[in-house]
Amino acid sequence: MIDEPKLAVTEPIIMSGKPVLWRPAKTVLTYTPAREAFHEKLLCDGFTLNLGDACVYSCSFCYVGSQIRKLTFGIVDDYNARNSLNLSHEELVIRRKGLEGEMSKSTIEILEDQLAGQVSGFLSKRQLATLKEQELVVYSSTLVDVGANLTLLRETAEACKQILDNTNWQIRLLSKGHLLPKLVKDGLIPDDTRPGSKWSHHQRLIFGFSTGTLNDQLAKAFERGTALVSKRIEALHWLQDQGYRTFGMICPSLPQDDYQAFSKAMAEAMRVEHACMEHVWAEVLNVRGSSFVRTRDALREAGFEDEAGMLAAVSEGEGYQTAREAYARKTFEGHVTHMGKKLRFLQYVDKRNIDYWQTRREEGAVLLGKPAQKAGLVSVERSAPLEYYLNTPQLSVPTKPESETQPKAELLEQGTMTASAPELILTAGQKAALTKKRNREAGTLVADKTPVLRCELPLEAQEIQKRLRHLMQIRGVVAVSIFQNGQSVQSTSSFQPNPEGMTLLNHSSGTYLVQSESTPNPETVEVMRRLLGEL
Repeated sequence: MIDEPKLAVTEPIIMSGKPVLWRPAKTVLTYTPAREAFHEKLLCDGFTLNLGDACVYSCSFCYVGSQIRKLTFGIVDDYNARNSLNLSHEELVIRRKGLEGEMSKSTIEILEDQLAGQVSGFLSKRQLATLKEQELVVYSSTLVDVGANLTLLRETAEACKQILDNTNWQIRLLSKGHLLPKLVKDGLIPDDTRPGSKWSHHQRLIFGFSTGTLNDQLAKAFERGTALVSKRIEALHWLQDQGYRTFGMICPSLPQDDYQAFSKAMAEAMRVEHACMEHVWAEVLNVRGSSFVRTRDALREAGFEDEAGMLAAVSEGEGYQTAREAYARKTFEGHVTHMGKKLRFLQYVDKRNIDYWQTRREEGAVLLGKPAQKAGLVSVERSAPLEYYLNTPQLSVPTKPESETQPKAELLEQGTMTASAPELILTAGQKAALTKKRNREAGTLVADKTPVLRCELPLEAQEIQKRLRHLMQIRGVVAVSIFQNGQSVQSTSSFQPNPEGMTLLNHSSGTYLVQSESTPNPETVEVMRRLLGEL
């Protein structure tokens, strides 16, 4: 457990030269199942984990202060008033603790309560029970660096262990430091395996390092306090060499003299062709508060006049909007050449540029913002590669007496087991039997209640798996089952008999039953229809 000091606001500890404040918080884990910023960016499958609100690092382009001022301005103003100071959000470290009256609760204890379904306003125990068994990706962090120093790294490790021990979720960790390898190398996160999980704890971690430039000195100009980029790349390579899952984050990148050369160098540094490099996210510098002005001034102060001039050209003066769009397109086109199908390029669109960007989605453009949502152009992919949602391990099935091979629910129904009796641990064989039973129930339950979409395009037998993979790639889809002659012949995972989230699609290759987290909207249903009829 991470011990947090019980300090008065006038007696803060110091971390990287910044005073540390504590914000009373009810949660550290957030779940938004559809159209939340980091879900749309494909960085997660709805869950984000934030153990703090203001970072140890000081990046000129940081947007966090403007985004969460409503949550932090009270403690910041109070600290400034008590100490006759005028510090901004970026000049402080803000961590979280239990609410007033629960002062002893650490972030880890808050997380424990959330995962147990004991926090009002968060997910219920019933909702959590379903979600915990899915291989969803949690992203950490949207607000602070998860590994800026050893204290925060240990806190991150404790939080990860809670998630890994209690769910089947994967965890995507992003840092501008170089300490992430310690999580596995030094055993801060033991490589255990949760009973019933497809993967070990270490196999469910995805490590990334934010590297907007490969120039150590240039990075130091606008990313103050962070690890050298060369050290981040070294840490990335170590993880890849040991077989750990990794992802790239070229964000934010500045305007370049030669975009193709820049992207090629980035691809080589991150080893984009390496089997352990799953995806590469990339993004240009976006307008968030005074991000352009602060970054330009930081570059000039450090003596990078050329870089400051190129940034000024895309942010101020006559014609800057045209220049900014060209900056985004050239960056994207360079990455298309060198990142290939692993590219996920984040781009906010408006009515002036949406026509161009919507034609580039197949090349990796991920469209963001309200215009993209309104036009139905948000991405529907899962966060991690499909193999981590579809693969099923081969487990041996021990022989058990007949009474022990029945699912607990059936024993209760038959009266041979009481609700207060010890809970049975289902074997892999028992789970498979329960899955088949639920799928049969699901097919019966939904058959007369869901509109049928007919797609007449004939399919070869080998194409069935392809359709299955593509349907599972749609955001919100948690299971797919294929029925032939009324029998379930293949399923990705166990269904829950919930007709509201089910869609039945009849096809010449079979009937596809698709279960979603909630009732799919017309846009999602159209995507399902198109996948079966046009791919």
